[in-house]
Amino acid sequence: MLESLSSDPLKRACKIIDCALETLKKVLGKSDSEVLSSELETYALKGSALSLVQGFLDLANYLSAIKEYHPLNYSDMILYLIQNDIVDKEYEKLAIKLVDLRNKLLFVNSGESVGDLLNFLRENLKRIEELCNSLIRACLS
Repeated sequence: MLESLSSDPLKRACKIIDCALETLKKVLGKSDSEVLSSELETYALKGSALSLVQGFLDLANYLSAIKEYHPLNYSDMILYLIQNDIVDKEYEKLAIKLVDLRNKLLFVNSGESVGDLLNFLRENLKRIEELCNSLIRACLS
């Protein structure tokens, strides 16, 4: 899979998002008990969620860079994109939650339970996909 990732950062982020969404949809198509009882499914869930969020943040970084904005942190970057109408305000809480989720997934001992992650993704995957697509459109415009 790594060979298929482009050296173009925008294309690479889009490819990572697409692959993560595809994997998450497969995992979320299974029952909670199937996912929770399988180490492989748990790793697929966590790894794909982290990849999805990182792809989202890569796009946000790209937009910040072309706007010559230098955020202090990811939350600052998200607020900048919202305040400048690059990201719709309706996604503000979700985008900030994604930053928090990234930190919890990246730092394994932070206490994000697999059950909570499953519930969050089941409830929000469609909106996360919409948010990522809005950033992709902004990058291409």
